[in-house]
Amino acid sequence: MSDSIAEVGATSYAQAKTANEVIKVQKSTVQLEQLKSSVVSRDKVLIHVHKIASKQRATWMPWVEECAQSIAEKFSVDSEKVKSILHTEVAAHLKELGDVHFTID
Repeated sequence: MSDSIAEVGATSYAQAKTANEVIKVQKSTVQLEQLKSSVVSRDKVLIHVHKIASKQRATWMPWVEECAQSIAEKFSVDSEKVKSILHTEVAAHLKELGDVHFTID
């Protein structure tokens, strides 16, 4: 009877080991699929970041034109001088924002 228990134990161990290997393969397959869907082209990311930055700049620069006249009237100063100062300051700030460097691993 101890031989049959040993055989059952060996069979159960072999089945458990096989099941474990199957689970490992399934887990690896799932992880690979997750990686495939999360990997993005570096070039696409850089193009997208550039588009976002361009849109931000495109919205800020007209703001200078719109606000310069209003500010000049409130302080009774020349609107062209205000526009020039605002343009310089906003452009410098946008340049600072654009100088951010990041890595894509």
